[in-house]
Amino acid sequence: TSLVVGIIAGGGFAIAVCLLSFTLWQVVKTNRKLRKQKRAADRARVLQAVEEVDSLGSPMVLTAAREFLELEDLVCYEEMRDAGKLVILDTLKHIQTFRKGNCIVFFSHQWLGWSKPDDELKSQLRAMQKATRRVQKTS
Repeated sequence: TSLVVGIIAGGGFAIAVCLLSFTLWQVVKTNRKLRKQKRAADRARVLQAVEEVDSLGSPMVLTAAREFLELEDLVCYEEMRDAGKLVILDTLKHIQTFRKGNCIVFFSHQWLGWSKPDDELKSQLRAMQKATRRVQKTS
């Protein structure tokens, strides 16, 4: 009986070692596969970024300083577009070329009311126009 118990115990141990080895092998194999997939995804992301480095998510839309300084009120994009007062730059290359002969000033604007972009005193427009004049003097 002790021989039978020993054989069964030895067989059980061998099976347990085999199952453990198989499980570890599956874990290693899965880990390799996941790392390979991650590397492929990272590579694809980098390649996409390289392709997009010269493109813009949306165009840069500009107006000449003299046009901006003549405004008496802040006006919407469509009004400026329809009046032919906008310059649209679609690519990074266009922006770089434009910058060689021009100064670009960026303003971020938040509407102060539900229906009007500025207050009664035109505070934001006046502040942006003042800043534009300062930039003109220093460039």
